[in-house]
Amino acid sequence: MDLRSAPRLLALAAVVAAVSGASACGPAKTTTASPSKSAPTVADSSPPAEPSAGASDQPSTRASSDPSSASGTCKTSAMTETVYGGDAGAGSVYSGIALTNKSSTACTVSGFPTLTFVDANGKAYKVVVAHAKVTAAKFTVAAGGKAYFTVKLGDVPSSGQKAGPCDPPAAGMLISLSTDGAGALTDKGPWRACGSAEVGPLTAKPEPGLHK
Repeated sequence: MDLRSAPRLLALAAVVAAVSGASACGPAKTTTASPSKSAPTVADSSPPAEPSAGASDQPSTRASSDPSSASGTCKTSAMTETVYGGDAGAGSVYSGIALTNKSSTACTVSGFPTLTFVDANGKAYKVVVAHAKVTAAKFTVAAGGKAYFTVKLGDVPSSGQKAGPCDPPAAGMLISLSTDGAGALTDKGPWRACGSAEVGPLTAKPEPGLHK
């Protein structure tokens, strides 16, 4: 070998070795991120949510205009009274009494009124007042409306009756919607009750058989 060509041969061998090593390792790979796919937009087909009960645009609830839904019990002091008719026969006298609701609100009544017969000084007569054997119903009396009842008085003393004030007759009849007779209205007599009386239930209509 020519010694002068040795350096060149060595350099060439180094280049060949370098190229062979690069080929063995293979070319460098470049990784490119693939673009992400966006999910398709789906329109919301569900109905809109109902507004909550406390929403400001929620319509307000108003009280019922039906007077019977909120009416209380009628007070005697809210009533005025008048005799609207009467009839007589077979030792008895029938009278019809109308009670008018003078207040500005409706109220309810039921049952029987409490009656007391008194003399001119307000002293009670000993008159037994019985309830008619009729079923009483509860009903509403509108403002300015009326409730009615009847009174049956025996004007001839029955056998054994000693406490009845046939003469002089009672100067007044006290009418109360309370069972204890409190706050009574007074209908000035005379009321000739011979020891007994019968009161009918409160009704929404007057007794048709009574003469005015």
